[in-house]
Amino acid sequence: MAVHPILKKRKLEGEYWTLFKELIDDEEKNFSYFRMSRYQFDILLNKIELLISKQDTIFKESLSPKEKLAVCLR
Repeated sequence: MAVHPILKKRKLEGEYWTLFKELIDDEEKNFSYFRMSRYQFDILLNKIELLISKQDTIFKESLSPKEKLAVCLR
């Protein structure tokens, strides 16, 4: 199974991996970006985490529930 080159660079250049780290430290920017507070994001994540998590395989690393939620909200 081939992986697209864009996906290979996801952790280095992807929006979640570059921007999310900055949003964590700035509540105002976090709210503007996700339309919810960091606290609300964490509560929502806690409620759905088990439903949206997948296991990594030999072939690919799955997206974390936090990353899935961030992408979905955006």
